[in-house]
Amino acid sequence: MLDKRNINWKDWIACCVITVISVAYSDSFGILPIIASLCILYEISGFPPDNNKIDEKKWVTIFELSVSTGVAYFIYFMIGSGQWNNGLVIHNEIIIFPTYAMLFIYITPLIWMARQKNSCIKETFSFDRETRKVTILICAIYFYYSLARISVYIEESKMISEWMPIHMMIQSFWVAAVAEELFFRGYIYNLLKKICYVKKARILSAFIFTFSHFNIIFKIVEEGISLYIIANYISIFILGWACAFIYEKKRSLIPCIVLHTCVDNFFKYLLILGAQNILL
Repeated sequence: MLDKRNINWKDWIACCVITVISVAYSDSFGILPIIASLCILYEISGFPPDNNKIDEKKWVTIFELSVSTGVAYFIYFMIGSGQWNNGLVIHNEIIIFPTYAMLFIYITPLIWMARQKNSCIKETFSFDRETRKVTILICAIYFYYSLARISVYIEESKMISEWMPIHMMIQSFWVAAVAEELFFRGYIYNLLKKICYVKKARILSAFIFTFSHFNIIFKIVEEGISLYIIANYISIFILGWACAFIYEKKRSLIPCIVLHTCVDNFFKYLLILGAQNILL
């Protein structure tokens, strides 16, 4: 239900217009659908005020943050450079874990959540009625966003193996979205909120998330900087900021995981998988 205390009706209409535009127009880096996802959050829930307390023992938190980020960066560097590729693979194409060292990314946030006084894990994966609405509508945006490119995907489906769409769907959900949302939003963002205020924590967590993408850094080293790479980094930063914002307002990682999965082309490969089966 629309909460008149939180939502101005003019803003609500503007958000609806932005959401429609994002479906009708597909920008190369998918920034508009991310903005539309924030609009959906506003339309359904409004934007509750930010609220956090700075930890008195913040030097302990800074140490934990620095060590955890450093280890994660090292793991992503080794994966990006191709030095660690001895993970769990099925059918020789579907990668479940690029390397078993990735378990650090999955397990560390869960251990940290279990150490918290409140029921942090339960709250982190809560899925109340409003959260379900936000999540379903995010999926709807990206489904229609992908559907608009179906002709391109049909041609692409003829050039890739039958296992590739399944591999990419698992990558977008399990290897990217679940791992990165758990670590960068569920863990790093929460640590940052113990040492600085929410707005600053969102920006810092988005920067930490952005520069964990070493594949782009390697591309800069090989090919040099370009407007495409800069725009790519901007889109990753916006995704990181948006996921932190959604997590803060809904107190659940589920819509963040879904948004991240969608941004990483889950529906694209779902449609390609469907096209391959139909064409066969």
